[in-house]
Amino acid sequence: MIAIIKIIIGLFIWLVLPMLLRKNIKKKSVFKFVSISCLFLGLLIILYGVLDILTGILSLNL
Repeated sequence: MIAIIKIIIGLFIWLVLPMLLRKNIKKKSVFKFVSISCLFLGLLIILYGVLDILTGILSLNL
């Protein structure tokens, strides 16, 4: 359950946060840096959540 929350937070950081910050950032170069940083951070959190799900699935004894 917590892994799904990690994936949702990662998607929020990756997709929504740059749009929210676009209004406050005037320089294009700074916005590009923030956008790329949000992309990497969001993808890392999503990857961490997916790995958490996979370890949970693979640790089950069928």
